[in-house]
Amino acid sequence: MKLKKSTNKNLWNILSSKLASSHMLATRISENHLEQMAGGIKITPRNLAFMTTDRNKCKFDDNKVDETVNWIKSVLTYYYFNSFIDSNDKNKETSDYTKEKFRNDIYKEFKKEQKLILTANDISVPEIVNV
Repeated sequence: MKLKKSTNKNLWNILSSKLASSHMLATRISENHLEQMAGGIKITPRNLAFMTTDRNKCKFDDNKVDETVNWIKSVLTYYYFNSFIDSNDKNKETSDYTKEKFRNDIYKEFKKEQKLILTANDISVPEIVNV
């Protein structure tokens, strides 16, 4: 992502890590609930690419908390939440998993504390192998 020189890079590393973690959870959920994904298409790495493109094109001050929070909410909505469709067909056997549950699970994942990895020395061999 393109950031201003005055931007707190550590903060954006953490935000990027949180977005990546949220993306991985959304991907797993989409694979398990494919029938509830728009067009029957699971979430892919393209969602992250769209988010990065969106960030680079957006004209907001990445040092202002309110503007950053609004951007995060909007990309999660546009590229993730809007892809999940609640089933309206009462005659079919459908999952109890709802769009609201999907949204809550993604926000819960985003709110988790993330380890900041700045260099390869910040990650242990078992963490690399378990990826």
